[in-house]
Amino acid sequence: MDRVFDIPQLEIYIHGRDLHRDVVKQPKVSVTLFMAMSAPKVNVDTKWSSLGQSEVIRSTCPHFTKTWVVEYDVVADTHLRVELNEDKLMDGVVKKTKPNKVAFAQFTLSELSASSNGKLSLQLRYASPLTNTDDYRNENGKNLGFVDIIGELLSDPNVTKEKLTMEYSASHLKKMDILSNTDGFFYLLKKIGDEWVEVYKSEVIDNNLNPTWQKFKISSTKLCSGNYNNAIKFKCYDWNKVDACKKIGEFELPLHMHRDQPLKNDKNIHSGGRISLVLTREPITTIHDYFDKRQLKIIVGIDFTVSNGALHNLSETLNPCTLLQCIETFFNSTLDQRVLEELSRLLSPYNYDEKITGYGFGCKPTKESENSQLFALNFNDAKPQCNGFGELFDAYQNTLKRVVLYGPGMLAPIINKANKLTAVDEHCLLFILTDGIPMDHALLPPVHDNVTCAIIGIGNDDFSSMSNIIVERDWKENTTREALRRLNSRLCKWFSELKHQ
Repeated sequence: MDRVFDIPQLEIYIHGRDLHRDVVKQPKVSVTLFMAMSAPKVNVDTKWSSLGQSEVIRSTCPHFTKTWVVEYDVVADTHLRVELNEDKLMDGVVKKTKPNKVAFAQFTLSELSASSNGKLSLQLRYASPLTNTDDYRNENGKNLGFVDIIGELLSDPNVTKEKLTMEYSASHLKKMDILSNTDGFFYLLKKIGDEWVEVYKSEVIDNNLNPTWQKFKISSTKLCSGNYNNAIKFKCYDWNKVDACKKIGEFELPLHMHRDQPLKNDKNIHSGGRISLVLTREPITTIHDYFDKRQLKIIVGIDFTVSNGALHNLSETLNPCTLLQCIETFFNSTLDQRVLEELSRLLSPYNYDEKITGYGFGCKPTKESENSQLFALNFNDAKPQCNGFGELFDAYQNTLKRVVLYGPGMLAPIINKANKLTAVDEHCLLFILTDGIPMDHALLPPVHDNVTCAIIGIGNDDFSSMSNIIVERDWKENTTREALRRLNSRLCKWFSELKHQ
């Protein structure tokens, strides 16, 4: 069975190479990774969203320990941009590079995944806003340098996934300075393809030949790609403020052999000092483990209050910003078949009975009835389940022909229903599609531990007051797929924090 939340992910490492001094007048650099909000087009300004900035390193060939995890969408390729940040300290103030002089490189995840050994080498360039051209050289005709992009796939279900707590210490380090003892720090590196990448950098302990560095936590996938037989390189240095840091020694061994090892120089000769490691391992409980003990139930609730469409004539063209039009977009396979397929792929494999329960609220089920806050979308209260999303959408369309949009809408009845229907050995995903804050938002009942409530919010209402639920806003026609992916990521993060009950 395919795992629904296992969207392929790539962890991205970035190395700088041969950065020219005119690019880095003082070699203190960092990089920022950006993702395009839409596919770049010619003569169209692309909007980029920052995924985070690395640490600052003083080097013309920096290897950044900061990494970025990006979902790999094989349907819509992801465009990424690396920008070099040139930090220059002047009079105690960090000065940034001028906006029109930012060295950058762009690539796509498909290019990275197709590259040799998962490594992509790109030449840095300047973008000229006046000529709309790129310049790979500075004013003196020198190359700006390169960035190496290394990608590692994280979705292998066969690797060991544990949380490691590690504490390294050293004894009798070699004295590297004349006037003081060694100022020691270390790197941990793993190998991806043919490239060694830094996965951790310790703090510096000043003037100490027997340092004990701070404990730190790291996942086994981050440290050794989940394979404890892989070699991990330990490199110990003496920190210097002005000159380059001096290497004391290193070793390259699987993790279980790090407990007591001598440092060696480049000629594999003992260079002075021994390294010790205290290690504890703790299993990481993931969604896979969670659903090994539970079955998944899916409930969808739809708001039919009057603000969501024309009151008397549903055959009229609805306002594109109304909830009902968004639901049309969300479910209707003729408008976006990929969204329906992705939502079905996302949830169905965990849905053991392949049933989806649909409810409506905030309307009169018939012209003669009272306003209802909970009714079966298929008008069968004894059996409200639908066979998949296709049947759920058919039920929704039939409901539109029968009900009278009314109001107000309340969420308490459907939350109570989800709590009641969910057995101890089940977990319920409750999706509620609404265009505004419900009248009872301040008095919502608690959601049980085995129920996750996700509000799909449409419009301009502020849903932040509903702090006990997951809220995803801006579910509109042009952003439906993106909203689905964001919601999936949030649910994925939420489930990854669950422990066995």
